[in-house]
Amino acid sequence: MAWTTKYKDDIIDADHINALQTGKADTIHGHAEPDVTGLIADLAGKAATAHAHAGADITSGAIDGDRLPALSAAKRGGVKPTGAPSGKFLKDDDTWAAPAGGGLGYALPLTTDNLTPMSDGATYFFGSMAGAAPQTTALRCTVYIPKAGTIKCIYILIFPGTPGTPEEVPIYIRLNNTTDTLIGNADLSSAVYTVSRTDLSIAVVQNDYFEIKVVCPAFETNPNNVRFSGVVYIEQ
Repeated sequence: MAWTTKYKDDIIDADHINALQTGKADTIHGHAEPDVTGLIADLAGKAATAHAHAGADITSGAIDGDRLPALSAAKRGGVKPTGAPSGKFLKDDDTWAAPAGGGLGYALPLTTDNLTPMSDGATYFFGSMAGAAPQTTALRCTVYIPKAGTIKCIYILIFPGTPGTPEEVPIYIRLNNTTDTLIGNADLSSAVYTVSRTDLSIAVVQNDYFEIKVVCPAFETNPNNVRFSGVVYIEQ
């Protein structure tokens, strides 16, 4: 049965409407790939939704450290598990080397209060008692060795408040109250005098101890108000 409808003063019959719909797609419809112009070419250079990247592809941004792979010992400069020599460090060429200037070490400071007078023929000991004058009895100012090593050098500074005459004053390091090693001879006729020895090689172990020993001659004029200080260097 034919039907008509009014549209802007024109009469359109059903056959005409049916003709207009011919060749038209449904409102909801799909397309095959060939129907979309350029689709295949556009997709050719794209990655799949799930994909991976090589490390070289990452050119910006930060990466969480937990995502980095474990490094080999060679790459991280790891210390060899065995054969590490004492006092040396591992270089980037995988060889051991000693630090420049020798091994590692430490220094023990020495100091005293004023000694007055310095008596003829007296023997004095000093070391750890900063607030005391040198003692005429041993073992009152001992300095203990905290870690094993080798005594390599000693410097002793002497400050006579009142200088005396220039008789030689031998100064020793006494180890464990048994063994004396000469550091040098002092001249107490000037306001400041330094005695040092840098060629020592005295092996010590933890809990060894020492004092500095001063042996006075018979002075023509005795020095007074004499203060001592110094340092003992121990290399490990």
